[in-house]
Amino acid sequence: MSRLTRFLLFLVVTTLVATAGLWILGGKKTDFSTSISIAAHPSQIFPYLTQPEQLKQWMTGLEQVDEILPIPKAEYAPVVDTHRTLVDPSGRRSQFRDTVIRFTQDELISVQSTNSMVVLTSIFQLEIKALRQTTITYQVKSMPVGLGRLLAPLRTSDFQKQIVDDARRLKELVEREQPEWPSDAAEPAASFQVPGFDRDEKSPPRQPLNNDSPLVSDVEPAK
Repeated sequence: MSRLTRFLLFLVVTTLVATAGLWILGGKKTDFSTSISIAAHPSQIFPYLTQPEQLKQWMTGLEQVDEILPIPKAEYAPVVDTHRTLVDPSGRRSQFRDTVIRFTQDELISVQSTNSMVVLTSIFQLEIKALRQTTITYQVKSMPVGLGRLLAPLRTSDFQKQIVDDARRLKELVEREQPEWPSDAAEPAASFQVPGFDRDEKSPPRQPLNNDSPLVSDVEPAK
């Protein structure tokens, strides 16, 4: 076997091993989360989680997004997909298809955002825990798919820092624009879910949001 042949064989084997390693490492699901207290009622905060213009004011890189709407109550109502466009720090645009998984007015939103590289599941949970203070827990579950599995280990962006900064901007925005606690604050509405994601149509008991919580849906990426 010539020296050139051995060198080429070495390159092929090294490339295969490196690719397999990246594929395995990139297939891991990553969770990011933060929580923050906001001096506002959940009903005052909720529009900042569902309305396009309010979302774009605090969410990093969000260039375009459709309104996040309640899930239809009818059991066999079609699931309406919406879309969003994110811009990373380098200026690269990514298109996502959004599907609302859980929607409880003034309490909980869970949205699955999918493209050919990654599936992101975003969860916002709101709860009054102190006098005139709402604690909002913000969690993002990231699952690389396709070519994204090879690229995920090579990315160096600090997404945890990003969601912490986003939550801080949300707090500042809400408290600036909603300085007064509403005198006639309504009770939260009933919860509705997408049939097929979770067959139980009742709201689960309140509990801390963590990786074992039923509020966090480990949704498999659409094929």
